[in-house]
Amino acid sequence: MKQVTTQDNPWSSADVSYYLNCNVCQSDWMVENQSLISRKEKVIATKVWEQWRKIVGELDDLIAPLVDKYFHALSLKTKSAELLELERLGIADCDIRSFRKKRNLGQPISAACSARRNIDWVRQLAVNAGVGDLFEKLETNLLVTEQSRENASQAIRYVRIP
Repeated sequence: MKQVTTQDNPWSSADVSYYLNCNVCQSDWMVENQSLISRKEKVIATKVWEQWRKIVGELDDLIAPLVDKYFHALSLKTKSAELLELERLGIADCDIRSFRKKRNLGQPISAACSARRNIDWVRQLAVNAGVGDLFEKLETNLLVTEQSRENASQAIRYVRIP
């Protein structure tokens, strides 16, 4: 069903919302962004997404101290020098102003970059730290889960509401 609500003032637009009025349909479908979406497939995709987020978190938790240790060992004197090294490695994700702000707020370098952009470098850090096997396991799980996430997302049936 389509529900249209208009305001009493001339400058507001109408609010349009959709909902299912059938209990049988509600068990199989949900309304989202002007589309009917298969509830079962959406639940599966959400579970796979949560599993992917968990693995990303575990991988980031493993990588962060390795990155911080690497930069601590370099003992770079300025934030500009730190950012230049991040750029050299291809893992910088902000400009000097944003980087300085993050670092001045006490964020570690690992929180001010995207280390997984240079996966070969991170892999070498993990091997050097003696956690290469764990890193490889997490990376493999991440790749498998990314494919599952893509497949689950593509499997969701959408029916556009006219």
